[in-house]
Amino acid sequence: EPSSLPAPTLISLEPFTYLAVNSLSSFAFAFMLFLGQINKRFKLKLPHKLLGLLALAFIWGVFIGTYMVAPALASSTVTLEPGSFVETASYVIWTDGTTIYAKNGQTGEIEFSGTDATTVIQNAINNGYSVFLKNGNYTITTYLQISKSNFVLRGESWQARIIPQGDNTAIMIKSGCSGVIIENLMIDGSNQATATDTPPNEGEEYKLGIYFASSGGIVSKCYIYNTGSDSIYGAGSLDVLVINNYIKKTRGWYASIHAHGNNHNFVVIGNIIEDSHVGAIRHGSIILGNKIINCGKNYKDAIIYTGGGATPNDLSIVANNYLYNVTGIGIMVYYGYNIISDNILYSASGNIKPGILFDQYENTYYNIVKDNIIKNFRHGMELSSYTRFTRVVGNLILDPEYDGIVVNQADIITISNNIINNTGHYGINIISGTTLTYSIIEGNHFLNIGYSAIIKNVDLIDTTTSIIKNNVGYVTENSGSVEFSGTSVSFAHGLAGTPTGVWASFNSTGYGGWTWTANSTHITITVANTGDYTVYWRAEYKP
Repeated sequence: EPSSLPAPTLISLEPFTYLAVNSLSSFAFAFMLFLGQINKRFKLKLPHKLLGLLALAFIWGVFIGTYMVAPALASSTVTLEPGSFVETASYVIWTDGTTIYAKNGQTGEIEFSGTDATTVIQNAINNGYSVFLKNGNYTITTYLQISKSNFVLRGESWQARIIPQGDNTAIMIKSGCSGVIIENLMIDGSNQATATDTPPNEGEEYKLGIYFASSGGIVSKCYIYNTGSDSIYGAGSLDVLVINNYIKKTRGWYASIHAHGNNHNFVVIGNIIEDSHVGAIRHGSIILGNKIINCGKNYKDAIIYTGGGATPNDLSIVANNYLYNVTGIGIMVYYGYNIISDNILYSASGNIKPGILFDQYENTYYNIVKDNIIKNFRHGMELSSYTRFTRVVGNLILDPEYDGIVVNQADIITISNNIINNTGHYGINIISGTTLTYSIIEGNHFLNIGYSAIIKNVDLIDTTTSIIKNNVGYVTENSGSVEFSGTSVSFAHGLAGTPTGVWASFNSTGYGGWTWTANSTHITITVANTGDYTVYWRAEYKP
């Protein structure tokens, strides 16, 4: 906006009011003259006289209007405020045939025009703080560069299409800028080459949709289609909000939305990402409520890759996302301080990857994975050798091809209150080489487990520091009573393995002492003295 506006323009109504009143007066005067002649010649009867009275009343009204109303109106004005016909953007850009025009939103002057959309749009960006693209196709031959803070590039609708060519990125926000907003337009990357290498350093053109090299900004309500590399990419960017966009058919390199570098503070909310050949979202401090369909076709990366880091300030929240027909890893837990909650993950058939995988190359400490639904993956979840201080709680793991949860040298973990149903192999598979210390496996429900060993390699749990108890389908403690006559009785204990402890009491003191033996299915209790007894027993299995 200009720093000052001209004074309001005042338009007097006096000429218009006198014109109207004088016209009426002339009409009334003519009528009065002719009325007398008509009455004298035709000897008007009562109706005609009434008509004359009405005419006189009309003349009186004209008199009132002329000498009372008109002077008041004559002193009235209509105010035209400055900016009444000013555009809301610094520049408005449109196409007419092959020519692109950029009109100054304040003066109305067409300041830039030509057949090269890149030049016209870039000139408007360089000379203003907001640009409005009207519907049309804008083919660009190099990236559009935004190098000022608080700039707004907005489209009229998704019919305002920016079309980059070859290796070009569509839009770059340079470092040092903040508060840049890209909104309500389309980027069509169909003419970009497909990336065959990782994204660039700042300043390189490399088949991206929108490239944030800055801190702070918003991408909202855009349609980004078929880009050759990451559709929205940030290099070390902070505090970029990516909200309510539709992104389809990203062809390479890492993900449709990618927060790269040491800082992963993209906030990614409410986007629809569809048919991406790569991942959908790679890193973010908040990844919330996104709908992701048919992504991960080249297996290169996880569909969602959490943010995380080494300190609580690096906390990443991944929640309420819907992943359907996933090809590849559903969610990769990166580094530490992650909360993965209330997501729904459905795998495509034939997927050989786990639903949730803890990074195998970084220290994935201090994580909570809770209340997710994970269906049809190779494994529901896999905890790697770098996983520590992590809780896996309340998840529903359905129909994994192999195992519900794989523990691969992880340690100091809690696996509790999960439902694991219809596995091909094991409920929990503790991989050889693991020593599971200071851990808890409690309150889980194991249903329709493929192999009889519901928890594989349970002997790798250090029961001096860890707890395994109260799991449905994998019983580690049981109790009951049995009646017998004589000196011994054998009964099924119902434990997951051979009891490591048995306790008994009797309905009388005449048994004279007792001993027990057990195998994987039964307990035998023997007393010293024959008789009729009821024995109350409790057994425990600590592998």
